[in-house]
Amino acid sequence: MAYSELLVPISGGNDDANILARAKELFDHYKIPTTLVYFEPDPKDMMLWPADGMASSMSSTLVDTLISTSAEIWAKISAESKALPEFNLEKIIGAAELLLEERANLCDLIVVSDVAAAGKSTVSSAFEEALMHGHVPALVLHDRVSFAMENVIIAWDGSGQAARALKAANYFIEKAKSVTILQIQEKDIASSNLMHDPYKLAAWLAKKGVKAKVQIESCNGKSVGAAIIEVATAANADLLIAGAYGHSRAREFVFGGVTKNYLKNAQGPHLLISH
Repeated sequence: MAYSELLVPISGGNDDANILARAKELFDHYKIPTTLVYFEPDPKDMMLWPADGMASSMSSTLVDTLISTSAEIWAKISAESKALPEFNLEKIIGAAELLLEERANLCDLIVVSDVAAAGKSTVSSAFEEALMHGHVPALVLHDRVSFAMENVIIAWDGSGQAARALKAANYFIEKAKSVTILQIQEKDIASSNLMHDPYKLAAWLAKKGVKAKVQIESCNGKSVGAAIIEVATAANADLLIAGAYGHSRAREFVFGGVTKNYLKNAQGPHLLISH
């Protein structure tokens, strides 16, 4: 089934340029409806109310400055968006950290850059909240030559997180030329998960008309996340589909050491992840 909407959070800052360019490349390949969403700070959040119920002069000054700055940012975003007529533009009043996950409840994927996924963008904290607490699947676009998801690798452990990522990526999986189910096995650690067997997933995909091959590798002293990325990069995968394993490990996978390794590889795969 085709996606109905991809949601790209923007801030009006300089770090918007890379995700807008990458989202445009993705759109050119798949023509998926895409919405750029800007969260404008609510002036009421800056109001300081003393006991007599009157806003302080300092609070009023801050509010006036915020209103003026927000108007300038929105004017900049509106002007720049004219170069992207394919995209819808939306403004929401309120904190992105609180509202992005709510807005994303009616979209297929949040789309961010690897910079945002690494915690180095003004939208990073909102993205993290939506992914970790809102359980919103996300597509992290890397700086690659190709934005066609032709060679897809599914990192599979049978978990609910992996299954949610799999289902969120269904559109790309069905359009891919090559699909590989990758399982990284940890030494002396056996899974009791009913759906852990990668061949069960291969059989399920076959019912949907997707022919997938299974590849089983060992950690070889690496973390599971690092081993996944190493295999996916060596295979020149266009898209890596992965579920986060638990709160702390998910944070490490997306925002910590594993991602640092992922970001160092200029030809690393795009990432579709779900918690």
